[in-house]
Amino acid sequence: MNFFVLLKSKYHYTEHEIKLIQYTLKTFVSEFSKLIILGLFFSFVSKFYEYLLTVLIFLFLRRYSGGYHCKTYLSCFIISFLYMFLNIMVLPNYSINIIFKFFLLLGAFLIINSISPLPSFYHKKLNQYQISKYRTYIDSFLIIYTILVLKFPNNRFILIGFWEIIIHTLQLSIEFFKRKRCI
Repeated sequence: MNFFVLLKSKYHYTEHEIKLIQYTLKTFVSEFSKLIILGLFFSFVSKFYEYLLTVLIFLFLRRYSGGYHCKTYLSCFIISFLYMFLNIMVLPNYSINIIFKFFLLLGAFLIINSISPLPSFYHKKLNQYQISKYRTYIDSFLIIYTILVLKFPNNRFILIGFWEIIIHTLQLSIEFFKRKRCI
């Protein structure tokens, strides 16, 4: 017997509840598969620890500030790959002045604080308490990260996080303006 038929017949799940479970399972499988594939790629190029750091920061930033959402698995995979590749393999190789880094982080702080959180359309609306809590988490993270960048300006792992914050701010801004245009 099909698992979902069993949920409906034996446990009296509604069609809506079954669709939510199916969506959750599909999301989990697609996200997990992307993480595995990308992890294998970055392991192959000897950047697995950098990849883990990038994923941890990414998950935190996305959870508490939201961001751009793709409509298909393939487009999401490509965007995720480019995001990770830029953060790990390309941007940390560029050296910029510490003062410029500070002003970029200050700009990121102001932008993220003013337009986030931007959760997916598939999630329920956040109440004012949740918005305030999420902004506090993001603000605290950005302040701590700015201190780390100022203290360790040339550390490769700190640079990866720095660039990730900058790229995250860009994609968050794109999503914000996309939503503004659609409204």
